[in-house]
Amino acid sequence: MYIDVWGTGKKACEFVQRLDAQNSWASKYLDCSVCSVRAFIDNDSKKNGQLFAGVKIIAPNHYDWDSRKYLLLVAVKNNKEILRQLDEKGYKRKVNYIVLDDIPRWFWVEQNFVEAVAEKLGIGAEHRLFLARWKDSENSNEIEKDIAFIWKCVEDACKTNGVEEAMYVQSAWVREAILLGESRNDKDKAARCFIHKIGAPAWTGILEEIYGDNIVKASSWLPQKKVARQRPFLRTIGIYYKRMYNGGIERVLSQLIPIFLNHGYKVVLITDVIDEEKEYSLPKAVKRVCLGEYVPFDKRYEKIVKAIREYDIDIYCSHSYAPQVLYDIFCVKEEGIPAIVELHNIFSLIIDFFGSNSLVLCQCADAVVTLSRVDEMFWKLLSCNSAYVPNPILPKAKIDGEHDRHTVLWLQRIDQEQKRVFDLPVIMKYVVREMPDAKLLIVGRADKPKIEKELRLKFGEMGLSGNVVFMGFHTDVEPYYRQATVMLMTSAFEGFPMTIVESKRFGVPLVLYDLPYLELLKDGRGYISVQQGDCRGAAKALLKILDNENLREKLSVDASNSLDDFCRVDIMSEWEKVFAKAESQFGSGKLTEDEKTFSKVERLLLQLADKVRLHGINV
Repeated sequence: MYIDVWGTGKKACEFVQRLDAQNSWASKYLDCSVCSVRAFIDNDSKKNGQLFAGVKIIAPNHYDWDSRKYLLLVAVKNNKEILRQLDEKGYKRKVNYIVLDDIPRWFWVEQNFVEAVAEKLGIGAEHRLFLARWKDSENSNEIEKDIAFIWKCVEDACKTNGVEEAMYVQSAWVREAILLGESRNDKDKAARCFIHKIGAPAWTGILEEIYGDNIVKASSWLPQKKVARQRPFLRTIGIYYKRMYNGGIERVLSQLIPIFLNHGYKVVLITDVIDEEKEYSLPKAVKRVCLGEYVPFDKRYEKIVKAIREYDIDIYCSHSYAPQVLYDIFCVKEEGIPAIVELHNIFSLIIDFFGSNSLVLCQCADAVVTLSRVDEMFWKLLSCNSAYVPNPILPKAKIDGEHDRHTVLWLQRIDQEQKRVFDLPVIMKYVVREMPDAKLLIVGRADKPKIEKELRLKFGEMGLSGNVVFMGFHTDVEPYYRQATVMLMTSAFEGFPMTIVESKRFGVPLVLYDLPYLELLKDGRGYISVQQGDCRGAAKALLKILDNENLREKLSVDASNSLDDFCRVDIMSEWEKVFAKAESQFGSGKLTEDEKTFSKVERLLLQLADKVRLHGINV
């Protein structure tokens, strides 16, 4: 069978890798492949006739849309426009084309792959008997016996047929069972049986393969019963984030980890990648674990479990809230230790990006750390064990009053979606009209080099190349704060930005788009804010400070003094309260009746937000 794939990006690569693995596996049992990719489709007409993964690329205007001879896979995540075009051509989903969410069911159910393997091994009748009972939820009392029965059948059949990898056949059958058992009302019990057979890492790996980012569905297959701690608390903290460079969260961790160590805790830092040349410096006492960026899901979770056992990790704290963290948390809790999630952004953004996924994740965690009191209350009202803990703040630096005249500093990750970097040329255009010698220092790098290239071009197109200097990413940023007359921030949203903390430490006045919910700005000192996206207003505020040394000095002193309350916070004491809340798993107390009512309303709003976000429903 052949299939055509629309897309030549990351998702298409993942599909090709999965298909290759599937075909390799199938050839061992069926002496054939599941299917092959005949062609790729890409909207870029320049790619027409080129090769991708060894297969030719066809531009849409060269594709034979009338034949419909081959099933089409849309391997593009944001695919509304593609689906609209297919609808106009009369293509029907699951008839003429499938999307990414359809792949697991297409692989494991609709292709009758598992059934064919069962027939090949001589247990086709047993397989059909199990499925008949499995689809009947009234047989839930016999679920353990049913699973044990088919498990043993596969094991015996593999021995009889000389198949050494019985677990591979069993895992294929598990995937089929999950997809055909989504309506069961005893999934918690069934999941426990599967976990007993294959282990938590393999189980979560299979769920992530099937459900991916849809952790709402995946969570229904993750048993809620907590595993009791098997050993005493030994003061070892496991900390997870994807990397340790080029970002505010990474900078926070570089300051938080020494605090833990200085108070007698041990720290195991778990990341997807390690790049010592780029990373913020860490004490030598920190143990490192690298999960890998593109490892198979089950291997990722095996490494997490191995780290917990090898280093006697007592408590696990994730500083990421990406969907895979739900699976991380489940594996962690299966090892009998509590899991904490720290949210580094405001709740409205997290809900907008992740919808109900974020609610499921936070409710599964034993404690949720927030960076504002508003966020603490929001998650508490959604039945989460939340606590506000500010980021660590270093002592105030000595302000010497020396700085380069008319120098604006912008210090963040170069990004458009959150940091709004393409506003910078527009703002500087207004500034340079009044102050031709004004200079903008951009300190940071982009995760995607294309964005930085586009930003440089925009400055050039506006004739501002001589007014901007790209300094790149640096772990030591003090010289740039001391050089700056004023700091500029163009973020659309933030949680507890360390750039604001650092600018206050060095007494650098700040101009930013309004972020009224930030704890760091609630006293109103040391900065001027303008409405979100108001480039002209930001330029006027910058000119006001650049052209008035007395105002600059006043804002500088106010900015430095505004850190006093934060410097008095005992960060370790606050974190130990969080550890205690997570250990007890009941730290937030019972909700009042008003809070329960509010919680129900919020749930309805979250569900509505999901529909708007996923389906574009107008309300």
